[in-house]
Amino acid sequence: MASNEIIHIDDDEAIRDLVVAVLKTANIEILSFPDAETALQKIKSGDVRLIILDMKLHNKFEGEDVLKWLSGVKSRIKVIILTANPSEISSKLKSEYSSLVSECVMKPFEPKLLINAVKKAIGK
Repeated sequence: MASNEIIHIDDDEAIRDLVVAVLKTANIEILSFPDAETALQKIKSGDVRLIILDMKLHNKFEGEDVLKWLSGVKSRIKVIILTANPSEISSKLKSEYSSLVSECVMKPFEPKLLINAVKKAIGK
């Protein structure tokens, strides 16, 4: 799978590095971005199939803003929410974005859980 098909958005560099390393062990390539603004340029290119998304980005755009944008453009991109705070995943959020959100993975995560979530989302 080409690296441009899966992206990860997280403001925490250590988490970005960990996600890349974990997925690399399963021969899954990924591009990481520290903020949604930068990632949106890649998303708009049309090459992205899956986004691993942190909900708290501490930037201009938060994770929910990315979901709103994807929903607004009727995107077929799947999203795995990666978060340390289960309260960020409200039932309202799940229902509003159910067509986008493939799975929610809690930090800290087991590597195998993330790998399986990614494989499931991309149909591997």
